[in-house]
Amino acid sequence: MPEIVDRVLDVRQAEDVETVRSLVREHNLPREVIPTEFLNDVGVWEAMLPKMPMTAMIRNLGKMTSIGVLKDWNENTNTVLSKLGDSEILKKARIHPLSILVALNTYASGQGFRGSLQCNQSQRSSMLLIKLSIYPLGM
Repeated sequence: MPEIVDRVLDVRQAEDVETVRSLVREHNLPREVIPTEFLNDVGVWEAMLPKMPMTAMIRNLGKMTSIGVLKDWNENTNTVLSKLGDSEILKKARIHPLSILVALNTYASGQGFRGSLQCNQSQRSSMLLIKLSIYPLGM
């Protein structure tokens, strides 16, 4: 069996958040394989963020903001701002500018499109910083 399958099985059987964080960091596991009960843990998202693909990062901005991963001027917010502000990364990831604007406008409204996820007013300031970071790209 491929090693990644073994690691996915390991994370699915994990009983504590430290094990999940460690497996995510060491094996670059995506959000989709993380058991639901660990998806509200800031440390799990922090472990995913450095290598998170752009599309996944954009799709999960609201979630990361709502649980406190992204706060004004913290390291995580700076990581997101850096990635969103890098036109080469965006081109390489084949992210259409309209997709970014639609996602950011959804989060600026304070709630997700499909689910019940909501960001309070102080959390929206993080989203505003992210939104402003893409303007120099002409999007």
